[in-house]
Amino acid sequence: MTGSMDKALGGYLLALAGEYCRVTGYAQGTVAMRAISQGGFFKAILHGRRINLAQFDRRVSYFSNNWPEGAVWPQPPAWPFPVPMPKPDAPVKQKPGRKVS
Repeated sequence: MTGSMDKALGGYLLALAGEYCRVTGYAQGTVAMRAISQGGFFKAILHGRRINLAQFDRRVSYFSNNWPEGAVWPQPPAWPFPVPMPKPDAPVKQKPGRKVS
């Protein structure tokens, strides 16, 4: 994933966790332990931990299946994300030992 997408998805998980904690009164570490058995997961995201789409999907599924009745689900991040693209004249990096036809 690109850095901007990592930040947006991580930020969205933090928004979900924050709202869930606010409504339930649970601490963020408690929610992380219940959701994925890693008490420092959300703190790690706050400090730059990268996540992949499978991890994101599992965490969102946890919140979806356990969302408090009547609580407002936070809005997802705006799409699409700007993705830095290489310049057309930039050389393509190749792995050593591979030939390009």
